[in-house]
Amino acid sequence: MDVNPETSEAMEAYNAGVEINGMISQYPQMSEFEKERLTQLKRDCYTIAYHLYHKTVVEKIGDPFNEDPHTFAMCCHNLAIELTQQEKYDEAIAMTTQGMEYGYFMYILQNRFSAYLEAGYLEEAVDDGEKLMEDFMNEMDSVTYFNIADHLCNSYMELKDYEPAMEWINLGLENYYSLDATDPLLSNPEIVRCFTNFYINKAKVEEQTGVKTDITTASKEADQILEEMPDNPSVLISRSNIFLEEENYEKALECLQYAIHFASEQNKVRSVQVALYNMGYIQVAKLKDETLALESFEQSIALGNEDFWCYYWAVHCGYHLQENEKTVEFALMALQVLRQQQGVTEDIIAEIYEHLGTAQLDLGQYTYAEENLKKSIHYNHSSIAEDNLKTAEAENSRNGSGGFFRKMFGK
Repeated sequence: MDVNPETSEAMEAYNAGVEINGMISQYPQMSEFEKERLTQLKRDCYTIAYHLYHKTVVEKIGDPFNEDPHTFAMCCHNLAIELTQQEKYDEAIAMTTQGMEYGYFMYILQNRFSAYLEAGYLEEAVDDGEKLMEDFMNEMDSVTYFNIADHLCNSYMELKDYEPAMEWINLGLENYYSLDATDPLLSNPEIVRCFTNFYINKAKVEEQTGVKTDITTASKEADQILEEMPDNPSVLISRSNIFLEEENYEKALECLQYAIHFASEQNKVRSVQVALYNMGYIQVAKLKDETLALESFEQSIALGNEDFWCYYWAVHCGYHLQENEKTVEFALMALQVLRQQQGVTEDIIAEIYEHLGTAQLDLGQYTYAEENLKKSIHYNHSSIAEDNLKTAEAENSRNGSGGFFRKMFGK
């Protein structure tokens, strides 16, 4: 297909681009070489049309025959799609913004919304997303509506602006529940994906804000989505948390076992880490089974979990099981990531140093034990740390442990 690059008719060049785009969509089996050739030709057609329209519509110096503001806006819209595909997001944003001055319609605003998202301009993206909902909600199909609501929710979550995030979550869930039970949209993969995200993000907002949904509603939501997506690890973990609140520990652990199974199959390592950590927490904090709990925490850590609280509970279990070497190992790991963890109180820090120092005392590492037990008392005085410190000091004094080097290096 050839297009006359010397044409003076903007509509001719624009229509040629639209026709080529249709050909590319109609024949997906064409060779990559032919697809690339036609894609470039399509972009050339849109570019020619853009310049011809721009001269007339914007500059007011072109052929009056090309005076067509709406098609100029459509041309800007189509060019912006091409620019976004080429990852030229700023150019795509500028192109759609110019086009909207001459033709404002849902798809061009949706186009700019997508470019903002791809570029990571989240504040601008939520402005456009909310404008889409305000101006064009009645023109949208259900998939588009849920998709935009999902992006708005995710953007607000990334911005840590939880109030509007929860508003869109609740609106999305409300609209999903309002669908008729026989409506095939209930099982549309894209809508189910969005519903899943609403559910998971709702749990995250509740965790951040401390505002909880009542257990009955939370259970209903979880069970409904598990019917559609029984192999979703994130939903299984959330369902486990609800069982935990209901003190149904058996069911909570069962959900976590399923989460680990499906997450392993899907290579979702982070979900496996979280499920194992949650399992360990239930085993130690609720069932008082330090042996099983330590196994769970160790498995989570072995898979790369570097979370402070996972290390903390591993230290706790190792200490109470008198697994001194493991206690030392995990305590040092916990202290290493302590700076990155917010909200750790001084009594928790003191406990880690006390467990560390006591384990080192049992291992005969008296110098280290003395140092760490002193740190424990510095953060929070305890009789255990004080008694063990006296023992460590007595051993160091009796053995003359590190006398020369302590004087030399001030340790």
